[in-house]
Amino acid sequence: MTQFRYRAVSAAGEVLQGQMEAASLDEVVSRLQDQGHTPLDARAADSGAASGGMASWFKRGAFTGDQLAQFTHQLATLLGAGQPLDRALGILMDLPEGASAKQLIERVRDRVRGGTPLSQALDDEHSVFPKLYISLVRAGEAGGSLEDTLRRLADYLERSQQLRGSIINALIYPAFLMVGVLGSLLLLLAYVVPQFVPIFDDMQVPIPLITQVVLAIGNTLQSWWWALLILLILGVLIARSRLRDPAARLAWHTRLLTMKLVGPLLLKVETARIA
Repeated sequence: MTQFRYRAVSAAGEVLQGQMEAASLDEVVSRLQDQGHTPLDARAADSGAASGGMASWFKRGAFTGDQLAQFTHQLATLLGAGQPLDRALGILMDLPEGASAKQLIERVRDRVRGGTPLSQALDDEHSVFPKLYISLVRAGEAGGSLEDTLRRLADYLERSQQLRGSIINALIYPAFLMVGVLGSLLLLLAYVVPQFVPIFDDMQVPIPLITQVVLAIGNTLQSWWWALLILLILGVLIARSRLRDPAARLAWHTRLLTMKLVGPLLLKVETARIA
């Protein structure tokens, strides 16, 4: 037998939380339904801390990836139980642990109560919800199948989070190696290499071209590192501002898709999303 944590909504609309010992997850759901409750979430009691792994280091924002999938699944469950959309969002306000997530759901609920479609209410949160998420919600609203769309979207988000966690865990060691290599290279070029300049000057011998290039790079990094850092930051800001233009973004995406290694990979990812 395993301990499971669960969250459910009673027939009176009260949010229930607790633990239950059962043989499987299906048994937990069946027991809650027999008691007249609507299950929102159930998982093994010891799975919360280990499920994120190293990927938890990279979480940010009001909703993490796992929380967004959980929110979507719970919203679909409440809609399937016959709850109105604004009532379902009001129930979900009590579920997140973070204050920012509760405030976000409250803002979305208030917009929905004011007559705003759910997709527009989510889009007004300024990039908190992915564009794909908002587009699918909008399609579900237009087709009258919001509940089914949310269920499929929750399954997709859960699979995406599992894949993302696996990829991040696999890339942590290579990332540490890359940072170490680049740090060592910058240290050599900015500090060690310039120490050889007086030695070559005292020798008064012709310096090979490749050595002159390395010395020039080292002197530049040592003397103008702050200017290079400013240029890098300005370049990132300019690129981000340019990509806000639809025409520039289309041209950039077109160029990405024509690149030899990156293009086919991006094409497969976007094709899988469409499918």
